[in-house]
Amino acid sequence: MRRASRDPRAAALGCLLAAALTLSGPGRLDAAPAITVAVLDFDASGAPTLGPNGGIMTGELLATALSARDGVHLVERTALRRALEEQTLGLAGVVDPATAARVRRLVGAQVLVTGRVFSVGNRLLVSARAVGTETGHVEAVVAEGRPGDDLRALSGGVAEKIARLLSERGEALVPRRERARVADASSDLARELAGSALPRVSIRVRETVLNVEEPHSVAADELIAFLLATNIEVRRSGEPGLPVELDEYLVRPDVPAGTDVVILGKAAGQFGLRTGDLVSAKARVKLTAVDTATRRVLAVTETEAKEIDVAPREAAVQAIASATREASRDFVLKLVRAWNRKASGGNADLRSPAQDK
Repeated sequence: MRRASRDPRAAALGCLLAAALTLSGPGRLDAAPAITVAVLDFDASGAPTLGPNGGIMTGELLATALSARDGVHLVERTALRRALEEQTLGLAGVVDPATAARVRRLVGAQVLVTGRVFSVGNRLLVSARAVGTETGHVEAVVAEGRPGDDLRALSGGVAEKIARLLSERGEALVPRRERARVADASSDLARELAGSALPRVSIRVRETVLNVEEPHSVAADELIAFLLATNIEVRRSGEPGLPVELDEYLVRPDVPAGTDVVILGKAAGQFGLRTGDLVSAKARVKLTAVDTATRRVLAVTETEAKEIDVAPREAAVQAIASATREASRDFVLKLVRAWNRKASGGNADLRSPAQDK
């Protein structure tokens, strides 16, 4: 992503630097999912010769240099600054893991880059830190200029080291994205179930967030997405008043016509703890799959997850989504296998809810 600097001189210097970096092959990232990086202002109080805007200039030049690298998606600095100002976050120099997690929620950055600039005799020295916003892992790089080097050249050296760091240490800074794991899991499961008969499924989930019942279920959305990716036909039946407890369903087994399996679910996201400006939330999701023809339980799962955010509700919703994704693969595999054993006339190894607790 290319962007214009507020300082015309920085823009010109940045373009020259980007061109030079593009021509130099070493240090470029391998072809891989792009890592979203936000470059914050640096603390240049230790380099008074750079003037009052030295820290901003360092961030601008470094961002320009990184934008020329493959595998890096840069958060636009103007949007980043606006988001930080709205949240009264003045970040320059040092960022702790908790604050990094907050910035992740604001702008979607997976890695934050910031640091300090120092004058050491007639040389400039840049100490940069890359902080994984999800893992809290921190990696540091240092670049020292030669006598006569300016900030432009030094920023290019820092960009090269950070690009190499992201390529070589990316797994420590950025875990595989949760959505990517879900896509992999559903694709693997679809292959594993190839040749099996797939039931038509109906889903109903009662969901509460911070003790308030939700009209729309995030857990149901996550499960539906997984089932569809596994080539299973899904019918949501979320009309108010339909039973989601097994005992209630057995008394009133209302399901859409043609449904082979009904999934009954309960999801609850609760406030956890507050630490500074961040809050944690925990969620519990319980899913029960029932054969509509025999009213036998095919699979049961109960999963918990925790998430953090700046807003309690968002943290609770994310925790519900995480718990559902965590449970989906094994739950769906079990229900399909159990349903196929029943359909083939075998004795399915079906457990009662009490045995699954």
